[in-house]
Amino acid sequence: MKIKFKKLAFFMLFVLSFTLLFSFGGEKASASEELSNAPDLSYETYDKLVNEGILGEDISYDLWVSINTESSEGGAFSSGVDEPTISTLAAYTLKTGDILISNGTSSAGLTGHAGIAISTSEILHISGPGAYPTVVSLDTWVSIYGKGKGGNVKTEVYRIASSYDASQAANWASNNYKGKKYSYGITTTLHKLDPTYCSKIVWQAYLNGPYSAQVFNPAGMIVLPYSLPSYFKKEADIKQVTTI
Repeated sequence: MKIKFKKLAFFMLFVLSFTLLFSFGGEKASASEELSNAPDLSYETYDKLVNEGILGEDISYDLWVSINTESSEGGAFSSGVDEPTISTLAAYTLKTGDILISNGTSSAGLTGHAGIAISTSEILHISGPGAYPTVVSLDTWVSIYGKGKGGNVKTEVYRIASSYDASQAANWASNNYKGKKYSYGITTTLHKLDPTYCSKIVWQAYLNGPYSAQVFNPAGMIVLPYSLPSYFKKEADIKQVTTI
């Protein structure tokens, strides 16, 4: 009877030890995964991005750190605009001019990602270094930059009140970027088409349409993906319609 009791006690101790080991291992994996998603803001990384032409020489190290820190701490995902009016992806219909902002870091040198709907079925964006402006479907976007990717990745969709101005912005983006072989690069020169980056395209689209008077011009700076809603002067003119 003592032998059976000892065996049972040993077995229970083994199970407990294995459970604790697995639990702590899982916590460490989660922590390291979360850490790996944080931007690397070392000077070595900055220097590499400049040498590769991804960051313009007009972008100082301090400015680069500042914009990535600002993006990580707020922007669209804590902007305080109206709560979403559409609760599910199935209930959402892509509308021309919609602004899509993802919390996924999709391009080197800039935290977050953005795109603009140039029709009811196409989203224009530039994904990162080595890529050109391209068009994807809503399903493709969601699988890469939305909840379809899994984890904590999601996209917030913003819409301005005037469908006419939204359509004009979409037309400008399509006419000036669709099919163009412009390179990816982050600079403070906001009015040039080449090089360009994701949130710059969206900002330019609205600045160059009839809605231009209602869009702030952050001259000498960088247009941040998360800050796009704040570039509209009238808060009532832009609202978040859903998260996908």
